[in-house]
Amino acid sequence: MIPKPNLKLITVVLALLPVVLAGCQSTPTLEESPAQTDSLSNVNQMIEQAQGLPSPQSESLLIDAAELLLEQQKLQQAARVLDSINPSNLDAQTRLKLVTTLTHLAIAQDDIAQAQELLTTDRLGILTVSSELSPQELNELSLLRAQVWELSENFLAAARERIFVSPMLEQDAAAENQKKIWLDLIQVPAETLDQLSQSAAIPEIQGWLELAWIYKGLQDNLDEQLQALTRWQQRHPNHPAAVELPESLQLLTELSDKRPTRIALLLPSQGADGVKG
Repeated sequence: MIPKPNLKLITVVLALLPVVLAGCQSTPTLEESPAQTDSLSNVNQMIEQAQGLPSPQSESLLIDAAELLLEQQKLQQAARVLDSINPSNLDAQTRLKLVTTLTHLAIAQDDIAQAQELLTTDRLGILTVSSELSPQELNELSLLRAQVWELSENFLAAARERIFVSPMLEQDAAAENQKKIWLDLIQVPAETLDQLSQSAAIPEIQGWLELAWIYKGLQDNLDEQLQALTRWQQRHPNHPAAVELPESLQLLTELSDKRPTRIALLLPSQGADGVKG
């Protein structure tokens, strides 16, 4: 069956064609390298090729073209390509690909509210199809959601998202994610950490909140801070942060170990006649 022409897609091709031709015919400048010019040519070819493909291959190729435009900072052109896609009949993987690329576009446009809406609502059906996504795809979605929370300065939500996904990550990714959990939590006010740590129902989250409060709430008293850290380690021996303490807390313990245990009192020397020398 011959695919029906997509009039909206043809409009996108015609809108982008002058941009692509201009890039191909002009001498590349410092702002537009030969590689960028080739990339724009590839975009036009991909869009034209997409017209002859069935769904979801057509939409997937269009998303690839939009990603190339994003890489070249052609935000308006990328938005036109993505706007030509009808998400209603997409499979789960292509829908995830569309939502992810739209989120990256929103971030590039500094529209963090739009990015949040794409990832936390079912506007494009991403929540509906989540059960059809692989564990790896769900992990990537969670990490992108955490990144958007961080960009909106909702560090507590970002930390919770990262704590949730952490057990599902590979070792290297989990270690990097754990660093970001800590960086998120130390952005939260000490009073908030203290309150939430007393009411948190999930032990792992409670452990993170307590640890962050020890770091922030007891900064003025090193001895008390170290004592509280020791007690925390005894209560949470299997917590991810107990296995690998955040670097800032490792520095605290190193500082304590290097503190002198004795202080010598040096008096001025005196001569035999009792007169100071």
